[in-house]
Amino acid sequence: MRISRKIAVAAVSGGLCLQGCLYTSHHFNTGRLLEPGEHHWEIGIGQQNFVDYGCSEAEAARADQALKAELVALGIPLGNQQSWGRSGTEIRKDDEGNPVCRADRYFVLDSNQREYTHATKNFPVTTATSHLISGSLAWRLGVRKAWGPLTGVDVGWRLEAPTGPASLELDTRLGLPLPERLPDWSHSISLGWGIGAWADNSWFGEYALSRGFGAYRPFANARLTYLATQPSDLGVRSTFNRFDAYRRWVGQGVLGCEIILPPLFLLPRRILPTVVMAYPAIPFTVEYVHAATNGIDVSLALGLSWGL
Repeated sequence: MRISRKIAVAAVSGGLCLQGCLYTSHHFNTGRLLEPGEHHWEIGIGQQNFVDYGCSEAEAARADQALKAELVALGIPLGNQQSWGRSGTEIRKDDEGNPVCRADRYFVLDSNQREYTHATKNFPVTTATSHLISGSLAWRLGVRKAWGPLTGVDVGWRLEAPTGPASLELDTRLGLPLPERLPDWSHSISLGWGIGAWADNSWFGEYALSRGFGAYRPFANARLTYLATQPSDLGVRSTFNRFDAYRRWVGQGVLGCEIILPPLFLLPRRILPTVVMAYPAIPFTVEYVHAATNGIDVSLALGLSWGL
């Protein structure tokens, strides 16, 4: 028990160093709470929505021609004795903070390259969407039985990556009462905190419901997150001394089934395959630009749980 507490404290302390974390997607909450003093470890494997931005060579060439035409229109002659140079194409933010490709070019105006004029032009980025393999580690502890109208309380944390770079969340689950004629049903609400090290943090609420059928327990849960500002969402006027908040709501829903296994040495006691839906889907990206939303994202996740 002491070792588990030390690990929990270390995970929380390490999470304070995380920056710009997205929401998690490994939600294996069945609505059933742990008994007081009972605790378990959980490993998750899933998919993380990822967007890779790029700049088309064909679009860059068209930007070159457009820049030449604009300079000619301004009265800058482009004769045969003048050379044309490129200083690069890179992904930048436009005035709204959205990703664009910027052709950064210069014209050399004499053969000795002592005079030149500089120009830039933006053109749309290309995007490639995929799913990366993600992993998570979680720990939960039952803290008390019935408390007023509640049927129980447990607490826990989850560390998931990659989410830019990783996300640490802590939450408290509160068991909700049910009529005695529904003994196989369980449901709960959760209130949680996702640690962020930028302008703000994430906050979420979750509801979970399940029904047991022997060794099988189908479940569903729904979460609403008030997402922290992401580094890629910082405005063009932001600096490392002051951050502009860019908050948004994200909804997630999960359908899954808990499968209870017989107690075998070192093997998990529970397997939890799930389908995860998120809206709006905010992808993880390595570029320091707005991570544009992609409508509804559907991914898969698998939980493995060891009860101690």
